[in-house]
Amino acid sequence: MRYDLEGRVAIVTGASRGIGRGIALEMARSGAIVVGTYVKHAKAAGAALKEVRAAGGDAEIVRADVSVEDDVIALRDRVLDSYGKVDHVVNNAGIHSTSSRGSCRSRTGTASSRRT
Repeated sequence: MRYDLEGRVAIVTGASRGIGRGIALEMARSGAIVVGTYVKHAKAAGAALKEVRAAGGDAEIVRADVSVEDDVIALRDRVLDSYGKVDHVVNNAGIHSTSSRGSCRSRTGTASSRRT
């Protein structure tokens, strides 16, 4: 089943590999403008971007660590500056840590959220 996402803007975290890559590709095939993120796998991210564009999708890939508040704010600002809106967010990024679970590094030292 394919959805009509024509003209919608989607952020897909962890879009360089695996499930995130597949989600980004399917959303682009359905007409969405996809902004995918990656942290460590730049080569895989580039390949995912190429694959999405080859399928006719409009996409870009951005290095952004969703566990770092400043990266998330910069990502949000970049997408809003480029496209004027965010219609979908697929939070697929995996965080692998040997330290405490659930922690988020932020400028204030605590996790916070803002309405956009």
